[in-house]
Amino acid sequence: MIEEIGNLPGYELLDSGLFSFAGGFAGGGSKGALKGASESKRLDEVKSVSAAPGAVSNSASKKFDSVQDADAEGYRLERFGDFILARPDPAAIWEKELPQSEWEKADAFFARAKNAANFAPEVSASNGAASDATKGKWILKREIPEQWLLHFLTGTPLEISFYARLAPFKHTGIFPEQSANWNFIVEQAKRIESRKQMARQNFAEDSLENSLEDSSKNASENPLKNSAQNSAKNSSENPSKTSFENFKVLSLFGYTGIASALCAKIGWEVTHVDASRPSISWAKENMLASGLPGDSIRWILEDALKFVKREARRGAKYNAFILDPPAFGRGAKGEVWKFNEDLPKLMFALREISAPPEEFEFAIVNAYAVSAPSLLLKNLLDDFARGIGLEVGADQSTISNHNAAFLDTAALANTVEAKKAVIDYGELILRQSSNPKRLLSTGNFGRLYTH
Repeated sequence: MIEEIGNLPGYELLDSGLFSFAGGFAGGGSKGALKGASESKRLDEVKSVSAAPGAVSNSASKKFDSVQDADAEGYRLERFGDFILARPDPAAIWEKELPQSEWEKADAFFARAKNAANFAPEVSASNGAASDATKGKWILKREIPEQWLLHFLTGTPLEISFYARLAPFKHTGIFPEQSANWNFIVEQAKRIESRKQMARQNFAEDSLENSLEDSSKNASENPLKNSAQNSAKNSSENPSKTSFENFKVLSLFGYTGIASALCAKIGWEVTHVDASRPSISWAKENMLASGLPGDSIRWILEDALKFVKREARRGAKYNAFILDPPAFGRGAKGEVWKFNEDLPKLMFALREISAPPEEFEFAIVNAYAVSAPSLLLKNLLDDFARGIGLEVGADQSTISNHNAAFLDTAALANTVEAKKAVIDYGELILRQSSNPKRLLSTGNFGRLYTH
């Protein structure tokens, strides 16, 4: 298994662990603050504390006070650009590193309804982003804009930009751990382009050799006729045209479209499918923020499985797939999506719209908030690969050459290698700055790619 550690510029996981609302917060109150909390310090002060774990607290009781509280919940303390946010995370059930006083410096806090009484009555929900009362809402300690920009830098001209927002149900529109998959996409683009250039070079060399041979053999025949025949033959056999041009990517459950914008920035033809109209609107804004023209992405508001089946009837073919399915969801017309029931059906349906094995390049499948081990994703991708005629090799226990390119974002590996295809699978991870040894698993992934 691979542990892919997200590394998104402008994002930092400051702390994670059990957080308690019991007894409110120490100190004097002020408008727009947590109940009883002192005025929050500036962002750079919070960052300096998080960067020095040894100086976090002089009192173990302050550090570990929430562990024994019956109402303690798992939370993350995160920095998105200039703002520090505290959000629930049910998987963070360990002792937090930073004391309660540092957590109180968050600029916004997502509080569930049962904890609303712990906040001063003056505090406000963010920009209309309050969720269902049973789920909770964002609490602002200082003014935060409706949206603000973050950037993904690839070390190439492929920089993209996207908006963070305090959205309902604790979300921000950005999953920073996905930067590992974005790096993977960039690496695939480099590999595909390298193969494309090699194919062009080989084609040019073969064309020259064939032309010389034909010229010597057919000197007595009509040279214009031979030239036209060779030109038509070379055009139809040019691998740089038949295998690489019009590279098509299908992004299903595309959400706010960061991966879609990256693929479009590379120059691929992208179809983005999501059942949520607000999500597609957000994704369009991210596309424009990345400097892409308005027609760079094909937008589809529809149930994913219905769309794939319709594309199969049309004879559409794609060279790559990106899937971010939820545990549970509803389609644009009320269709119900259940991960364990519907993902196998979707993976099977994708075979019908996959490009031939010699032209298919990669597939990414993620799993969040669902009891789905990464081996489940690996096995589904294995079935998919065999279904389209790709051979996948046996399990390997060493880091592959592919993952060596991800040393900044990959730690351990157990990959599946073969002459034709590879499947990587494992956990998407965030590293905590207040304790770099602490890793937070945010979900699982599976990735199929050819080489």
